[in-house]
Order: sequence, then structure tokens, then C-alpha cells
Amino acid sequence: MRTTQRNITRATARLHMFQRHLATTTVPTERLQSNATASINPTWREIPLAITYDDVLLVPKRSPVRSRRGVNMRTRLSRNITLNNPIVSSNMDTVTEAEMAIEMARNGGIGIIHRFLSVEEQVKMLIKVKRAESYLIENPYCLDPKATLGQLNDLMEDKGVHSVLITDKENHLLGIVTSRDIRFTNDHNITVDKVMTPRSSLIVARPGVSLEEAKNIISANKVKKLPLVDADNVLRGLITSKDIMNHIQRPFASLDSKGRLLVGAAVGVKDGFIERARALVQAGCDVLVIDIAHGHSDLAIDALRQLKKNFPDVDVIAGNVATAEVIVCFLFLFLFVFVYFFCCSFGSVVFNFSMNLGNKRFD
Repeated sequence: MRTTQRNITRATARLHMFQRHLATTTVPTERLQSNATASINPTWREIPLAITYDDVLLVPKRSPVRSRRGVNMRTRLSRNITLNNPIVSSNMDTVTEAEMAIEMARNGGIGIIHRFLSVEEQVKMLIKVKRAESYLIENPYCLDPKATLGQLNDLMEDKGVHSVLITDKENHLLGIVTSRDIRFTNDHNITVDKVMTPRSSLIVARPGVSLEEAKNIISANKVKKLPLVDADNVLRGLITSKDIMNHIQRPFASLDSKGRLLVGAAVGVKDGFIERARALVQAGCDVLVIDIAHGHSDLAIDALRQLKKNFPDVDVIAGNVATAEVIVCFLFLFLFVFVYFFCCSFGSVVFNFSMNLGNKRFD
């Protein structure tokens, strides 16, 4: 109570001081009538015209929207990528790493992982984003049945998972070990086959099972993990209840065709950028971003040309651009690349057709 009264007293004193200052300050009438953006010569006895948020009114217009659910903010980031929310986090080392990229994609945007780290570290971050959510985990983490609990703990801690499938050298499913199975085990030299849940006790499904069917199987059998095996008991993937719940709770997340979170990565324009880009594309990168301060440079244009030549199916974002001239330049470059690959594909088709026609005539 005393603190509140003290704050009120201080605020009142400051208000009285400000009122006395206004009483001794002369503001020219023409200055008050001038535009708010006019330049003002700062002097001790002049107060520039200023406005706050409450002084501005955005004039509302007629709207056909009957509900906020009817508002669609989907937009194209590139030719093959559509975002549910038009938000992209910058490829800065203080802005976007794996955690930021995951949250961006979960909320309908996309994050671009920065390039100021080694290729291996950038790829590791990208893989972490791609594995954060998925309809189907195509390559779940596995261990040999003779691996020790120490190795199992290291794998779980390194990958941030709570369960590991146990397979043999031919990738046949033998069992599963979860953190619950080893919670009270102190001997790290025990092999995992001693503590795993065996294959005979597992609920599995066939590859190609739909998301709805997988949800029904998991619900009916009260399990969290649903391994997918073929007729020969070869492991083909894994579906988890957590991923299904994420899909239900976040229907506007930015996902690829496999249900994984969308993520981009930045590359430079100097030596080694093609090798970096290749590693990122192999890890599942959805879009490459050329990270350069001035996009209208020969380095950026050459980098774009090499990226599209080596990775024609991967979207590339180039920039930064600030003038119409550079936009026209990039448009011509994209047109050239498109015509080049079209001619290559068309030439291959014509060549094959000619060869087949020649073979038929020869016959």
C-alpha cells in the first residue's frame, strides 16, 4: 500500500513539473499547423508535434468476411512451397536455428537456418526440424540387440528421443526399448535385448496404412508407437501417437508431402557453397536461400545459375534486391534456366523417339 502511494506521489510531482514547463514554453502557431513530418529545429523551448497510437484512426471499409475462420492467408513462398501464414524468419545466427524453424513451421510459416556454422552442424539442425513432426518416420532410430544400455542412453540423449527400435543387420524388427523400460536400471553394460519389449508383443501395421487407420489402431490397442513392417518383418517406418496429435492440434502447420515440417537453409556464394547445398538437399531441405548482402552482383547471379544447374528440382530464393533493374535481370536468368532445361528434356524425348522410329524401320 505504501509503495502504491509513493508511486502516485511521484507521478503527481512529475505531472506538475511538466505543466510548469508547458506554461513557460512558447510554441509558434504555424508550427502546430505544420505537417507532422516537417523538419523541426530542436530547441529547449520548442515542443515538436507528435502523435500516439490513439491519435490515429484506421478508416474501416466494408468487408465480406463473416467469420475469422473465413480468412485465408495462404500465400506462395516459391513455385512449389505454399505457406498458411506469410511469415518467414530471417537466416541470421541470432534468429533462426532448429528450435525457431520448428516453431515457425508449426505456426504456418517457415524458418531459414543460417549458414554461420559448419556443414555438418547446419545439416544436423535441418534434420532435427524434419524429424520434429511427420505423418511417417521413414528412418526411425534403431540399435543392434547386443548394444548396451549405455549406448542406448547416448543415442536417446543425442537425438532427443524416448524410444528406439531394435533390429538385426537385415533390418528385421526384433523389439522396442523405451525410457520407461530402463528408468530404474543402473547397469549400463546390460544389452538391450534383455530389457526390450519383444516383437511378439508389439502392435504393428503394414506400409501404406492411412493416417486415420493408424490412429484407430493406436487408439484401440492403447499404444504410442506403431512400427510399420512388410510381409517379411522388415522395418519400413514408424508412426507415433504424438505426431498424430500434432497433426490434429496444428492443422495449419507448414508441411511437405510426407507430413514433415517445411524448412529452408542459407548458403553463401564463395567456395564450397555447392557442397553445402548438396548436403542440405540430401537431408531434405525444402528451399535454398542465397545469403548475400547485395543481390545484384555477379557472385549472386553465378551462384544462382550453379544452384539451379545442380539442383533443378529445388526452389531457390535469391536476393536482396532493391531496384527494378535487378528484378528484370533475375527474371531473364530464370527464363534462361527454364528454357535450357526444357530444351534438354525436349531434345532427349526427340532423340528417343527418333531412335525408336529408326529401330522400327530397321526391323
